[in-house]
Amino acid sequence: MIQTHFSSDYWPPGKPKLTLKLRSAGKVKRGKILVVKATVKNIGTAAVKSVKIKAKVPKKLAKTPKVTKVNSLAPGKSVTRKLKIKVKRSAKKGKKLKVKVAATSGSVKRTAVRTVKVR
Repeated sequence: MIQTHFSSDYWPPGKPKLTLKLRSAGKVKRGKILVVKATVKNIGTAAVKSVKIKAKVPKKLAKTPKVTKVNSLAPGKSVTRKLKIKVKRSAKKGKKLKVKVAATSGSVKRTAVRTVKVR
């Protein structure tokens, strides 16, 4: 008969899992700054370290903002960061500015998209 014994110190490792929500105004004027609030939440069972929040925007319409970093995020915790996106004066009225945001940490990745109309 084989018995398996786990010490009280051992606990199977969990996995981190992220959610990403974006909030912003629905419209932005040419030459102004669009503020997108990105909320990252760890809904997994393990902490996640070194989370990078990166946004992509069309080069013709706006300037790509800097990458934002979060050192660590415990299970059940969330953090909100503001991404400031400078809309070009040359952007045409009526165009749709599609902001793609990714939150990554190693192999854990979550993406979200927010579309805003240029006025």
